[in-house]
Amino acid sequence: MHRKQQGMVLIIILIFFLVSELIGFYLIESSRLMLQKSHEALNNYKRRVLAEQVLDEVEKEVVNGKSDGKRECFISIVSANNVSKSFSHFCHYRIKMAHAEFYYAIEHLQDDPCANIEYDRITVRAISQADQVGILLQTIVAVNHLQKMDCKKPRHFIKPGRKIWREL
Repeated sequence: MHRKQQGMVLIIILIFFLVSELIGFYLIESSRLMLQKSHEALNNYKRRVLAEQVLDEVEKEVVNGKSDGKRECFISIVSANNVSKSFSHFCHYRIKMAHAEFYYAIEHLQDDPCANIEYDRITVRAISQADQVGILLQTIVAVNHLQKMDCKKPRHFIKPGRKIWREL
């Protein structure tokens, strides 16, 4: 009888160790998956921050009138649904980041002759070289028009710079 009890205790201990091992494996695997998701989230955040920096730089060039030499970066107006199809017309933005490539395009939307302003939409696409994941940012900026435009209504003032910002 004593031997049967020893055998039963041994089996119970083995089952306990097996269950403990399975729980440990589950906890390690879930921790690994959480770390992987955190790493992906951090990489997406870094890519977005860099894309915002590129968007800010291109925006400053456009608002300050330095984009005139980059007329090849101006494209015709594209709807938000079709913007992913028009990347062949985007200009490459030179920035010293080894992990992503940045492209941008500028669309002339309309003029406001009574404020002597033109509105341009800037789209920046950041593509990770590692996983080819892309981020798409857009902004609409008001730019001083160099020449006075004819206005049939009372004149008003609009401050040049960013008006709308979004992530697609």
